Amino acid sequence: MTIQPFEIKPYKSLGSVAFGMATEEARKSMGNEKYTPFQKSQDEYSPVDAYDDLGVYIYYDKNDRVESFEVMDNCKITYDGEMLMGKNIAKFVLWLESNGHKVSESEGFYRVDEFGFGFSGSGDDSVSEKMTKIGYVLVYHERYWD
Repeated sequence: MTIQPFEIKPYKSLGSVAFGMATEEARKSMGNEKYTPFQKSQDEYSPVDAYDDLGVYIYYDKNDRVESFEVMDNCKITYDGEMLMGKNIAKFVLWLESNGHKVSESEGFYRVDEFGFGFSGSGDDSVSEKMTKIGYVLVYHERYWD
Protein backbone atom coordinates (compact mmCIF):
# COMPACT_ATOMS: atom_id res chain seq x y z
CA MET A 1 0.00 0.00 0.00
CA THR A 2 1.32 3.43 -0.95
CA ILE A 3 1.62 5.90 1.88
CA GLN A 4 -0.27 9.16 1.50
CA PRO A 5 0.08 12.04 1.68
CA PHE A 6 2.62 12.46 -1.08
CA GLU A 7 5.20 15.10 -0.14
CA ILE A 8 6.68 17.32 -2.88
CA LYS A 9 10.46 17.51 -2.61
CA PRO A 10 11.32 20.31 -5.07
CA TYR A 11 13.05 19.03 -8.20
CA LYS A 12 13.68 15.68 -6.49
CA SER A 13 10.52 13.64 -6.03
CA LEU A 14 6.87 13.20 -5.22
CA GLY A 15 6.73 10.87 -2.26
CA SER A 16 9.06 7.95 -2.89
CA VAL A 17 9.09 8.36 -6.69
CA ALA A 18 12.06 10.44 -7.86
CA PHE A 19 12.64 12.30 -11.09
CA GLY A 20 14.81 10.27 -13.44
CA MET A 21 13.68 6.95 -11.98
CA ALA A 22 13.17 4.16 -14.53
CA THR A 23 9.58 3.07 -15.21
CA GLU A 24 9.84 -0.26 -13.37
CA GLU A 25 11.58 1.36 -10.41
CA ALA A 26 8.83 4.01 -10.17
CA ARG A 27 6.13 1.34 -10.32
CA LYS A 28 7.87 -0.62 -7.58
CA SER A 29 8.03 2.54 -5.44
CA MET A 30 4.26 2.88 -5.79
CA GLY A 31 3.82 -0.52 -4.15
CA ASN A 32 0.96 -2.74 -5.19
CA GLU A 33 -1.23 0.13 -6.34
CA LYS A 34 -3.29 -0.53 -9.48
CA TYR A 35 -2.28 1.55 -12.51
CA THR A 36 -3.18 1.84 -16.17
CA PRO A 37 -0.36 2.54 -18.63
CA PHE A 38 -1.18 4.63 -21.70
CA GLN A 39 0.39 6.96 -24.28
CA LYS A 40 -0.16 10.70 -23.77
CA SER A 41 0.30 11.37 -27.47
CA GLN A 42 -0.19 9.25 -30.55
CA ASP A 43 2.36 11.38 -32.42
CA GLU A 44 5.32 10.67 -30.15
CA TYR A 45 6.47 8.20 -27.52
CA SER A 46 5.10 9.56 -24.24
CA PRO A 47 4.23 6.87 -21.68
CA VAL A 48 2.09 7.59 -18.63
CA ASP A 49 1.04 5.47 -15.65
CA ALA A 50 -2.40 6.47 -14.35
CA TYR A 51 -2.98 5.65 -10.69
CA ASP A 52 -6.63 6.70 -10.81
CA ASP A 53 -7.51 5.44 -7.33
CA LEU A 54 -4.78 7.69 -5.90
CA GLY A 55 -5.29 10.63 -8.27
CA VAL A 56 -1.68 10.49 -9.52
CA TYR A 57 -0.36 10.28 -13.08
CA ILE A 58 3.35 9.62 -13.61
CA TYR A 59 4.76 10.86 -16.94
CA TYR A 60 7.90 9.36 -18.46
CA ASP A 61 10.29 10.79 -21.03
CA LYS A 62 11.50 9.09 -24.21
CA ASN A 63 14.10 7.20 -22.13
CA ASP A 64 11.40 5.77 -19.83
CA ARG A 65 12.47 8.00 -16.92
CA VAL A 66 10.12 9.91 -14.59
CA GLU A 67 9.61 13.39 -16.02
CA SER A 68 6.61 14.86 -14.17
CA PHE A 69 3.55 14.11 -12.05
CA GLU A 70 -0.04 15.25 -12.41
CA VAL A 71 -2.01 15.13 -9.19
CA MET A 72 -5.81 15.32 -9.10
CA ASP A 73 -8.09 16.55 -6.34
CA ASN A 74 -8.67 13.12 -4.79
CA CYS A 75 -4.97 12.88 -3.80
CA LYS A 76 -3.43 14.00 -0.56
CA ILE A 77 -0.38 16.03 -1.56
CA THR A 78 1.75 18.25 0.65
CA TYR A 79 4.54 20.76 0.36
CA ASP A 80 6.58 21.48 3.49
CA GLY A 81 3.93 19.65 5.53
CA GLU A 82 1.07 21.79 4.17
CA MET A 83 -1.84 20.04 2.46
CA LEU A 84 -2.33 21.65 -0.98
CA MET A 85 -5.60 20.19 -2.26
CA GLY A 86 -8.60 22.27 -1.32
CA LYS A 87 -6.50 25.28 -0.29
CA ASN A 88 -7.96 28.63 -1.36
CA ILE A 89 -5.97 29.66 -4.45
CA ALA A 90 -6.08 33.43 -3.92
CA LYS A 91 -5.03 33.15 -0.27
CA PHE A 92 -2.26 30.67 -1.08
CA VAL A 93 -0.87 32.89 -3.86
CA LEU A 94 -1.01 35.92 -1.53
CA TRP A 95 0.80 33.95 1.19
CA LEU A 96 3.49 32.77 -1.26
CA GLU A 97 4.06 36.27 -2.65
CA SER A 98 4.06 37.94 0.78
CA ASN A 99 6.81 35.51 1.78
CA GLY A 100 8.96 36.54 -1.19
CA HIS A 101 8.14 33.69 -3.58
CA LYS A 102 7.50 34.40 -7.26
CA VAL A 103 4.25 33.04 -8.64
CA SER A 104 3.46 33.29 -12.35
CA GLU A 105 -0.05 32.80 -13.71
CA SER A 106 -1.36 31.91 -17.15
CA GLU A 107 -4.99 31.06 -17.88
CA GLY A 108 -5.72 30.06 -14.29
CA PHE A 109 -2.59 27.93 -13.87
CA TYR A 110 -0.13 29.15 -11.22
CA ARG A 111 3.56 28.21 -11.31
CA VAL A 112 5.98 28.34 -8.41
CA ASP A 113 9.21 27.44 -10.19
CA GLU A 114 11.24 27.88 -7.01
CA PHE A 115 9.42 24.83 -5.62
CA GLY A 116 8.95 22.87 -8.85
CA PHE A 117 5.17 22.78 -8.92
CA GLY A 118 2.16 24.52 -10.35
CA PHE A 119 -1.54 24.38 -9.51
CA SER A 120 -5.03 25.32 -10.57
CA GLY A 121 -8.63 24.70 -9.64
CA SER A 122 -10.38 21.53 -10.71
CA GLY A 123 -13.41 22.88 -12.56
CA ASP A 124 -13.93 24.08 -16.12
CA ASP A 125 -15.80 27.25 -15.20
CA SER A 126 -13.51 30.04 -14.00
CA VAL A 127 -16.20 31.46 -11.71
CA SER A 128 -17.21 28.17 -10.13
CA GLU A 129 -16.40 27.35 -6.52
CA LYS A 130 -14.13 24.52 -7.71
CA MET A 131 -11.89 27.08 -9.42
CA THR A 132 -11.27 28.95 -6.15
CA LYS A 133 -9.61 25.97 -4.47
CA ILE A 134 -6.58 23.95 -5.53
CA GLY A 135 -7.77 20.81 -7.30
CA TYR A 136 -4.88 20.05 -9.64
CA VAL A 137 -1.11 20.08 -9.09
CA LEU A 138 1.68 19.56 -11.61
CA VAL A 139 5.05 18.58 -10.12
CA TYR A 140 7.99 19.00 -12.51
CA HIS A 141 11.76 18.80 -12.77
CA GLU A 142 14.14 21.73 -13.34
CA ARG A 143 14.24 21.55 -17.14
CA TYR A 144 10.55 20.77 -17.64
CA TRP A 145 9.68 24.13 -19.24
CA ASP A 146 12.81 24.30 -21.48
